[in-house]
Amino acid sequence: WNCVLAFVVGCCMGVTAFSADAAAKKSPSDIPAMYARLIGEAKVRTQKGLQRLRDLTDANRPRPANEIASISCANGSVFKQRADGCFLASGVNPEHEVLTLTLKPARAGKVLRLDFPLDDSLPGSGPGRAGNGNFVISEVEIESMRVVDAWANAGDGTGKAIDGISDKEDNFWNPAAHDHRPRTLLLTLEKPVPADAPLTVRLICRMGGEHVPGCLSAAVLPGQSIVAD
Repeated sequence: WNCVLAFVVGCCMGVTAFSADAAAKKSPSDIPAMYARLIGEAKVRTQKGLQRLRDLTDANRPRPANEIASISCANGSVFKQRADGCFLASGVNPEHEVLTLTLKPARAGKVLRLDFPLDDSLPGSGPGRAGNGNFVISEVEIESMRVVDAWANAGDGTGKAIDGISDKEDNFWNPAAHDHRPRTLLLTLEKPVPADAPLTVRLICRMGGEHVPGCLSAAVLPGQSIVAD
């Protein structure tokens, strides 16, 4: 593992951790705040670029076919596939969890998309397993890969998760999913993932309070970046 997105993307192999405090000041004033929360040095600089991301992650649009082949968990959670291919948690609901996702991408690409859909079996339909349906991700680790940019379609900002890249352990992504709406996270990788090559992704949830994703899917997209206008 040589890259940590600690929402937050830091690198344990000496890659510089970036801060988006200055980046936030450069964001166009006409971009709605919840959609201007970017991770990474590259920014969505135009309304056209922003609208492209909003359209891509619109809950009314079909999600990409799930490419997760398996999910293993460190603290007892069990994920099984639904009929639509998404993975749904059941059984033990631990305070903290580490989810290890193994993907088999159908196409080569540099953009990793993580979706967190709803399910009636989760509190308030989720998408998280906390009592209010929320979840929190402290870090994302991608094996042998560095993340260069990221964008989420929602977040409350309290954990600096959507405000900048950092290797600080107290940073996290709180997607504010207690409103029981699907959430999406997009990550631009430093190099393309080959088609059919296994990709291992770890989601580290250390917030406590059972703030663990309850339903998820993932796919590698053929685009080169999430920030191109």
